[in-house]
Amino acid sequence: MNKQGDVATEIGRGLLRKGDSVQEWSSTSVDIVYTEEGKKLKATNMYIVFKSGDKSDNSSFNTVPSFANLSNGEYVGSEFFVDNIVLNYE
Repeated sequence: MNKQGDVATEIGRGLLRKGDSVQEWSSTSVDIVYTEEGKKLKATNMYIVFKSGDKSDNSSFNTVPSFANLSNGEYVGSEFFVDNIVLNYE
């Protein structure tokens, strides 16, 4: 993102979407694809968004409390843990 006063211009974007279930830590990377205009501008701001669970119709991502558990039962959807964000500039 290049921000000059009140005008913000997106200069690039990266996206990683996975639908598989992962039971242990794994490493991944996301490449940024820059727009032609963005290649000429300097980045002044960055927005990073992590989102978990965009497959709400998939019941395999839910942990359901036992029957008649009215005291501490809870529905747990997908869980997503982020650790160690590294930005590599080339």
